[in-house]
Amino acid sequence: MENIKQKWQKMRKKLISIRHKRVWKIMFWIFVGSLLVLGVPMVINWAYMYGERYPIILTFWQPEAVLAYYGSVLGAAITALSLFFTIRFTRKQLQRDSYIKNEREKWERIENTIGNILNEINPMPILKQEMGSGLTDPTLAINLFQKYQISCRTATDMLMACVNTADYVNIEKLVNDITDTANILFQVSQKKIDQYNRQQQLEKRKLTQELLQIEHNKPGSLSAEEIAAHQKTIEDTNCISFKDIMNEMQKVNDEFVHIYDMRFRPLLQQKGVTFEVINKKIQENADAILSLDGNESCSSVNESEKTK
Repeated sequence: MENIKQKWQKMRKKLISIRHKRVWKIMFWIFVGSLLVLGVPMVINWAYMYGERYPIILTFWQPEAVLAYYGSVLGAAITALSLFFTIRFTRKQLQRDSYIKNEREKWERIENTIGNILNEINPMPILKQEMGSGLTDPTLAINLFQKYQISCRTATDMLMACVNTADYVNIEKLVNDITDTANILFQVSQKKIDQYNRQQQLEKRKLTQELLQIEHNKPGSLSAEEIAAHQKTIEDTNCISFKDIMNEMQKVNDEFVHIYDMRFRPLLQQKGVTFEVINKKIQENADAILSLDGNESCSSVNESEKTK
């Protein structure tokens, strides 16, 4: 914390120093302009006034001709400077437009990628699919949640292809929060899979009971090993009931809804805020390019963002 405070104070002093330099630059150019526009004609005028009294250097030029010549040179210089600054401003305008275009395209790709990631880990679609076939087909439901777990585990991997280290700083908190939420959803999905495994065991128990009943009615239908395996299945599933499975399923569903309300939905808002800040920073950097010292201003903005 103390280190961050020191960095911020150092950055503040640097920004103040930059502002002071700009003020001194403006004052210097105002002084030079005033000297060229007002000072030089006054010097010429005084030179001719005192030259009549103290003829040190004689010229064939009249004061009007010298002033006219100086006015022409000054006008040409102003025209050249105007042309120079016009070309420079046009070049900076093109740089600004190119910067905005490239940055917005890049961050639009990143924003769309993060949007796809959030869609992949959204728990509501998976719950809706489960409602259609979950309890009637446990195997299908298990496959469904296992695919969802893969999505949760690999959600942020696709970001690595379109984000470099410098850009990652701007979305680091958002990506970390998405990763944490995806890990939590992975764990809750495992609870669903565990309950469907229990349901499969319960269905297997019913089949086992039917086979043992056949053996009871027709001795010799099953081998001793098969009878022992079926009896072990009965013993292992004695503590499992369909009612308990339904109750646990409801608890897991409530947990999914709670995570959606408390963690996933805020991620959507956080995504909007994050990219709003990024777009604002892009605009600030683009506007800084148009200034006479655009490179210096742009770098100071980036450094201040890193300090924060």
